[in-house]
Amino acid sequence: MISRETAWQPVAHHYITDSELRERIDTDGFSVHGRLSESSLEALQSLFAATHHFENGEGGMFYSVYSQDLVYRRKMHDEIGAILKPYLDQWLGDYKMMLNSYIVKASGPRSEFYVHQDTTGLDEFKYSPLSLWIPLEDITADNGAMCVMPGSHKMFSPYRSISFPAPYDDIHFAVRRYLQPLFMKAGDILVFDNRIVHNSMQNLSGKERVVVISGLFPTEAKLQTCWKDPAIPNAKIEVIQHDDDYLLTNPNFLVDCHARPQTGETVALVEDEWPKITEAEFTALCAEHGIKPVNYLNEQGHTDCNMIVEPLSAHNVAMEIPSVEASQPERAVGFLDKLRKIFAA
Repeated sequence: MISRETAWQPVAHHYITDSELRERIDTDGFSVHGRLSESSLEALQSLFAATHHFENGEGGMFYSVYSQDLVYRRKMHDEIGAILKPYLDQWLGDYKMMLNSYIVKASGPRSEFYVHQDTTGLDEFKYSPLSLWIPLEDITADNGAMCVMPGSHKMFSPYRSISFPAPYDDIHFAVRRYLQPLFMKAGDILVFDNRIVHNSMQNLSGKERVVVISGLFPTEAKLQTCWKDPAIPNAKIEVIQHDDDYLLTNPNFLVDCHARPQTGETVALVEDEWPKITEAEFTALCAEHGIKPVNYLNEQGHTDCNMIVEPLSAHNVAMEIPSVEASQPERAVGFLDKLRKIFAA
């Protein structure tokens, strides 16, 4: 939970120029703020249809950033960014788009994404990150709504990574009680602090649920990731600084994702002062922050989400990109092993 020694608290999103939106994000951690025009929505839908194809009966999750086809990944980033920029310019200043991506939730029983916060991407003692989440079809109770825990961006640790557990990983069943679903229309724009605790429900609609996500930083913020050596007891957290294009050039965000990054410069080694939290401590922390349970989701949930590494070759054909041999496996063992370890009980 929040370390009394470091007294970390998130800083304001100073690059949000819309004062009402900035207050909502800083207070609640999220806001549905406007919507795309029909032409922009259709452009994103058309780009997706021309470059993706999935055949998967189990269901699961795919992110453009998972792909090891770096030409494809950059093309999605650039083309999505060109569509979104006019909207961002209306309420952001001195910002940069770090990653624009499609997220696909294929229909099936293994499509619920687990309770988490997004990994650290910058120095959170100086800056605060933002993300956009824009569905390309209406979001319902059947097709995988995103669920959020309001106010939770102010809790836990400024250091998060797939390489070490979050404080609440052992009590995900209790955290689920505080998650509220967001039912949105196609083209609605969800703006959220990606430290907010969230998950997404199963998609059992029989159709893919497709959204666009965009990661946003203040212009001056440097890209940083965290890593902790699992082989060393009480290891310090290593803070690694990267070039801005790391999210577009690192090939292994899914395959072997728990390994130390092969590029970047170590800028700090910090003690991990955010230990595992019990259910009683979690409940007390929520009460301290005025966060109340919603009780929309059942406690158990599904923790075996099928992670899809690549869309099928349709995107390669459409863009005349050579096939990548590594794109053939459907699942990545490293990520699944991580999830099984977290939720083994």
